[in-house]
Amino acid sequence: MKARSSPSSLYRTLNAFLKEKHGCRVYKIAIDAGFSCPHRSKNRISGGCSYCNPRSFMPHFDRSSLTLSNQITNGIDFLKKRYNAKKYIAYFQSYTNTLASAKELRSLYQEALGFEDIIGLSIGTRPDCLPFDILDLLQEISQKTFLMMEIGLESANDNTLNKIKRNHTVRDFTRAISELTKRSIFTCAHVILGLPGEDITDMIKTANYLSKIGVNSVKIHHFHVVKGAELEKEYNENKIKTLTFERYKQIVIKFLEHLDSEIIIDRLVGDCPDEFLIAPKWELGKPQILREIKNDMLRLGARQGTHCP
Repeated sequence: MKARSSPSSLYRTLNAFLKEKHGCRVYKIAIDAGFSCPHRSKNRISGGCSYCNPRSFMPHFDRSSLTLSNQITNGIDFLKKRYNAKKYIAYFQSYTNTLASAKELRSLYQEALGFEDIIGLSIGTRPDCLPFDILDLLQEISQKTFLMMEIGLESANDNTLNKIKRNHTVRDFTRAISELTKRSIFTCAHVILGLPGEDITDMIKTANYLSKIGVNSVKIHHFHVVKGAELEKEYNENKIKTLTFERYKQIVIKFLEHLDSEIIIDRLVGDCPDEFLIAPKWELGKPQILREIKNDMLRLGARQGTHCP
C-alpha cells in the first residue's frame, strides 16, 4: 500500500498515490449517511469534541436530507461537469461512520459501491468505534475494493485529548491501527496542529508516534475556532489563541520532516466556510497556502522524513 518513492517530491501526496493506483485523478464524494457520534445527543447537535461544530465542515446544503444514492449521483454530476472526473471514492465523512450494526453498515457500503465509477470507500470514524464484527466487515470489503479508514487521533498527547474532550486515548488509537493493519486495511490518521496548550514539541511527538505505529496516510488540519463550538467562548475570553500563517508554515514543515517518508499526505491544511470561521483568518486561498508551504520547503531544503527517527 506504499506509494512509490519519488526523490523529486517534497512530500508524498494522496492524489499522486491514487492516480498511480487507478490510472487517473480520483475524487472524493462526501456523504452524510445519518450517523451521529458516541458522545453526542441523538439529534447530533449537542455534545462532542470542544473544537467541533459538524456544520462547519459540511456543504451549505443538508446532505442528510438526501438519500445516499442521491448524494452520490449529485456528487458525480458536479465533479464530472467541473473537473471532467472519471473515478470517485465515496467518502463517508459526517460524524462516526461505523456507529451502527454490521448489517446496517454492509447495506450502506454496498449501496455506495454499486455505482460503476465508485472505485472505493473512505470511511471516517473514531478509534473507539471499531468492534471486531465491524473490523471483520471492513476486512471483507477491503479484499474486494480500495478502502481507506480515516481515524481521528488529533494529538498523540492524552492530556490534550482530555482537554478537547475527545473521549478516547492514544492507546485506543494504537489498538485501532493495529487491528486494521493486521487486516491489510489502508489507514489514515487525522491530526490537528496548533491545538490549545500544545507546543512544537507536542506536535513533533505526534509525528514521531504516527511514524512508529505505521499508519499509511495522514490528514493534517490546522486548529481553527468555529461558531457554535465549545472553544468559541474560550477564544472570545482570550484564553486560547490560534496560529498565524507564518507560524503554521514553520510547524507543518517540521511535522513533515519528522514524519516517515513513506506515509502519504492526504492534506496539509484544513478549511472552513466563512460563515462559521472565527479564527484564524489568513485571507489566503488553499492553492496559495500550499504554494507558500512548498516554496518555504524548497528554500529551507526541507523534505518529508528527513528528521524521522
